[in-house]
This record gives sequence, structure tokens and C-alpha cells, in this order.
Amino acid sequence: MKNIIYTFLSLLFAFSASAQLINDGASIIVEDGATLFIEGSLQNNLAGSINIQGTGIVEVEGDVTIAPTSTVTMSNTAKVILSGANASNITSGGATFTNVEMDKTSNNVTLMDQMRISSDLNFVGNNNKVIIGDNNLVFAPGATITSADENEYIIADGNANTGVVSKELTANEVFVFEIGDATNYTPLDADITGTGYSSAFVDVNVVPMVQPNVPGEATDYISRYWNVDQSGITDYSTDLEGTYIAGDRTGVAADTKGAHYGSTSGWTYDGAAAGANTVLGTVAESGDFTGTNSFGKVGLTVFLQGAYSGGTMTTSLNSLLPLTSPYDASISVASIPANVTDWIELEVRDATTPSTILTTHSAFLRNDGVVLSLDGTPNPLLLNAPSSGYIGINHRNHLSVNTSTAINLGSVGFDTHNFSSSLAQAYDNPAITNNDAMASLGGGVFGLIRGDANGSNGINVIDAAITRNGSSPIQSNVYLGIDVNMSGGVNVIDAAIAKSASTPIKSAHVQ
Repeated sequence: MKNIIYTFLSLLFAFSASAQLINDGASIIVEDGATLFIEGSLQNNLAGSINIQGTGIVEVEGDVTIAPTSTVTMSNTAKVILSGANASNITSGGATFTNVEMDKTSNNVTLMDQMRISSDLNFVGNNNKVIIGDNNLVFAPGATITSADENEYIIADGNANTGVVSKELTANEVFVFEIGDATNYTPLDADITGTGYSSAFVDVNVVPMVQPNVPGEATDYISRYWNVDQSGITDYSTDLEGTYIAGDRTGVAADTKGAHYGSTSGWTYDGAAAGANTVLGTVAESGDFTGTNSFGKVGLTVFLQGAYSGGTMTTSLNSLLPLTSPYDASISVASIPANVTDWIELEVRDATTPSTILTTHSAFLRNDGVVLSLDGTPNPLLLNAPSSGYIGINHRNHLSVNTSTAINLGSVGFDTHNFSSSLAQAYDNPAITNNDAMASLGGGVFGLIRGDANGSNGINVIDAAITRNGSSPIQSNVYLGIDVNMSGGVNVIDAAIAKSASTPIKSAHVQ
């Protein structure tokens, strides 16, 4: 094929190609100060080369196709302008562009392969976007994106592995991922730090849906999450600020805070403040960043005196347990987990003023003393809990207890607390002198004291009267507060337990 050769030497004026420019192997040089304007498409085929020098410009209204066998060379101040009123495609063929201007009028540019920009992507036109699809748009160390807004941005709503905006790094850097989906501009600001960089990058795109692993207990969350993955950064940490639209949010903005889901750590929450349509957070591993309620977490072991025998608790009530929490009528489950003894209630109390109850949570108590989430897993999540606090345990016919000290409730590195291992594990109110905070269950095991049939957090003659009245006639297969030994039946044994416990009067040791 006969080569079509265009050579521009020392051009100080604009050159216009009215249709398309096809370079089948020649060398095209656009010198400092010159502009090559192409009304149609640009194709750089075979071994063709384009060299844009100094402040030279190549402006193209149509498609740009760079073959992998050809080359494009640009100075740090050279520029490629994508203009016109029509949509166009760009195939970079592995070339690196220094400066790219988006100057389309109410239309978009679609990437057909991976594209790399080493200096700047500038949105100068009106209502135009770069659609990356399943291709990556790569920015070199120090490269920037300028003039993006709600009408001009990068559409990056692919999956977690392809279709990302990738930021290469050789040092700490602040970068704004100016991205969104096909309808909404939802950028992510990232302040990226580390102690070492080796072929390092951070990849980001956005998915306009609820993150699939958001806890079912969440009441405030957004229908959007950002995939944020990194590689090659030692001691990686990134402060993130994600912007969402008001229509994304379910619930209250103030309680919709930055949350991160990592493949190894699960959910982490740092309790960062939230703006009207922004979520903040600091992450230290790859994963998904979104906005939800903050959740604490705790590992608890506790026994109930009335249900305890021989090292475990009875599960006689398991088939009788209601599907709706006895502590909160708004909380229900589809089924009761296996080996559950009963429902219990957890209180999160302020770390400085433990008499202040911040939040309450229904949970399950397994027969080995482990407290379970509503889904039957250990280490229950604590909705809107602070990073530390006291934990209280309430049961419908046992005396309540609190932890003896404030404990760490962070979603990572949370504390475990075993009430059963020692009396010292429960708060001991010095004003109460007639009983310990927990009962000895034998063998160095301690548990909540049975007999509070009316749920008053005290055991006295009223509890005994309630239990005795309930013992005649005998009732079977019932879930009642007066069943203090939790056998599933109410009889004279319950009355005897309650009456013997009423002298002397016992009180719960709570702040």
C-alpha cells in the first residue's frame, strides 16, 4: 500500500484536515506552537509515528485509533484535544498521552482499550464524559484531573477488576478520582500514604448499589460503594472522602458514616464524621468503601443461673422461643439458631458515664455461654456503638450485670469479655452489701442470678408471689418470666427458687 506521508516541520500555524487522517507508516511532526486540526478521525497505522513537540496540539473531532505497532510521542506541554459535537471512540494502542482535553459539546468519548495519561486530563467542554467501560484509564505519578464536575467526569462503573481509574504512585499523593456512573457524579478523594512504593497503584471505580455485605441491622446506608484496591504500597493507608447523591441514602445523613469492607477483616468503622452527602474514613487494605451506620463489635460469654447445669445451659426453651425479641418488638428473625438457650439484651453504656445507656441490642445466648448475633454468629455487631464503653447484660428473669470496666468495642481489635470466669468480671456496686453481682455456679464458674420474675432488676417477695401464683395449676410448654429455672414449665420448683431467693432481698449491680 502506498504510504500517505504528512510531514509538518516548524509549523507555526494551524493545519486542518477536513476528513480523516490516515498515517500508514510516515512520521508526522507537530512542532512547538503548531496545531493539527482533524475534522474527521485519526488513524496511526503500521509503523507510523506522531511526534507532538513543545506546545503543539493535535485536535480531533472523530475517532482516534493508534495501532500497537505505531508510536505517539508527546512533550510534557503538548496536548491532544477531543472536540466536536459527536461522540467518538479512542484506541490508544498502548501509547501514553501527556495532556488530554475533553472539549466535546454534549457528547462523550469511549475508551476501546486501556489509556494512560502522564500529566493531565482537563474537562474544558460542556456536558461531556469519558466512558471507560471495561477498560482502565491510568494516570501516571503526579498526573491530575482538572475541571470535573457533575456534568463532566469519568464514567467508571464496571466490576472490581476491570474498568477502573488507576493511579500510579512513587510517593505519598493526594488524588481525586473524578468518577461516577452513567447518571451521577460521585467522586472519591484519596490521601494516599505509605512507607514504600514498588510498581504501586490504587484502582478505583464506583458501583451504584448497596454493598452486598452491608449488615442487615443497618438502618442508615447508601446505595453506592467504591471499589478501592491497591498494590505495591508498604504500610498502605488512605484517607477517603466519598461523595454520593441524596437519592442514594436511606436513613439519616448524620448516622451514615464511612465504612470499609475488606476481604480479610470484614467491616471496619472509624466513626468519622459525615457530611450531608459525603462519607469519610481511613482504610488500610483493599476492599469496598461505602456509607452505613457505624457498628461496634464484642465477644461475650455469660451464663444464666436458672438454666445452668453441668457446664452448659438447658435448651428446653429453644422450640418455644418467640421469633420476635422480648426486648424490642421491632426485631424479628426467621428462625431460632440451634443450641440457643434464650434471648438476651445487650446495653452499650458510656465509657465515661456508665449510667448513661447509649444503645441496646437484642441477641441470642447459646448454651455454652457464647453471645450470638441475630444470624447465629458469635461477636455480635453493635449498631451506632462508640469505640469503647461498658456492656450490660439483661435477661427477663435474671438480675442484670455490667462489665467491670469499659472495653474496646471497635470493629477490629474488639475485646472479648467472659463474665463467667470471675466475680471481678462484673461491676460490683459498693452500695449493695447483701449479695454479689453474680451467683457461684460451682467449679469457679459464675452467672447471672435467677429469680427476677417481674423484671424489676431486684428479687424480693413480689417475685416469689408472682412465681407461686403461677405454679397452680402447673403449666407446660410455656415461655414465661416466672419460669426462672427455664424448664419450659411453671411449677412449685419455680416458686421455691423465687421464694428462697427473696430472703434476703437481692439487687442487680448496675451503674
